[in-house]
Amino acid sequence: MYTCKSFILNLFLLLLILALAGCGGGSGGGNSSSISYTGSTSQAVITQTNGEDIAYNAYQNGGAGNSLGGILSIQPDPSKQLSRPRMLVLTRALKNSISQISFEQESQNNILGATVTETEILTGDCGGSAIYTISVNDVTYDFSGTFTFNALCNEGVTLLGSLMFSGQFNPNTLAFGQLMMSYDNLTVRTGSNSFTADGDITLDPSATPVNVTMNMVMQDNSTGKTYHADNFVMTLTDNFISVTMAITGRLYDPDYGYVDITTPAPLVINNGDSYPSSGVLLATGSNGSSGGPAKVILTALSDTSYQIEIDEDGDGTFEYLDTGNWAGL
Repeated sequence: MYTCKSFILNLFLLLLILALAGCGGGSGGGNSSSISYTGSTSQAVITQTNGEDIAYNAYQNGGAGNSLGGILSIQPDPSKQLSRPRMLVLTRALKNSISQISFEQESQNNILGATVTETEILTGDCGGSAIYTISVNDVTYDFSGTFTFNALCNEGVTLLGSLMFSGQFNPNTLAFGQLMMSYDNLTVRTGSNSFTADGDITLDPSATPVNVTMNMVMQDNSTGKTYHADNFVMTLTDNFISVTMAITGRLYDPDYGYVDITTPAPLVINNGDSYPSSGVLLATGSNGSSGGPAKVILTALSDTSYQIEIDEDGDGTFEYLDTGNWAGL
């Protein structure tokens, strides 16, 4: 029967990192009500005035920024915590986590089809605690469980709230099947930054490359603004020197409305860098005066500089071109 605590503890680490990555932070976590998107639901009107903001918010997966960059496998750097996309943080953390998981089996009795349930309390490296319960069927290896985080702090990130998870583990290939997580009012604090998220995540971590589908609402607790990621899909290829990410999905920005996001050239971020060194992100909004959709393109020229191009009237020609430094955004 599959009862080993190594499985449970390592699964906890995986799911904890995913929870940290897949959400924003907040000032609480005990509120039972869900977060709702309250911003504009119209298609964004992209102009030369707002195009740069829209492009960068699309890159960061919300104007709340990516303050969770420190949970990547590289050494956390507080000066870089506002530079990495949330979706990249999630997928990179997943890939790194799964590569470190070890699974063992123990046959302690002959009861087949039994469901083993365990509950434990864990403490963070910078304070707080978490209690989790996990149930595993020793024949099908289906598992499910819950986490409750009580100001659990790891690598300077404090998590409050709870989540539910379920999935299946293959003991022969040592790989996950499809893994599903859902969370409601899960809150993260990183320094003075505070965000809260409601949502769900579905992924197949055994696939190559790894595909992650997310639907979530994120609230910036300093401004109260909410952002909605709808059917957001990230495809991640990690060669341990750099990570390449391709993105499709719709992002609702409370101030501008929604844009559809794609990456005509996948974004590449080298280990240790804050920003992509290459790649192109395209955000498409409503039709312009020429009848076609207005667009803004964000191109990574290097890990320090970017280029913005805006087609405001939708005629297929980009009328506005500007360059700048990532750190200045």
